[in-house]
Amino acid sequence: MLALFLFAFVPLMIMFFTSFKSDSTGAFTFENYGRFFSNFMYIKLTWKTIKISLMVTVASLIVAY
Repeated sequence: MLALFLFAFVPLMIMFFTSFKSDSTGAFTFENYGRFFSNFMYIKLTWKTIKISLMVTVASLIVAY
């Protein structure tokens, strides 16, 4: 259980907190998320990724049963 925590949860938390750091100053900011949501291409690709992941999940469930 400790290994799962160390190798899965900790890197996710590091990425989460790093996403709020400014590229130039390292201070806390929402600038990165502002850039992400202001670019339509990123939003389009995110939705495409979500749709594909849902299709793969459904296909896996069908094959598994």
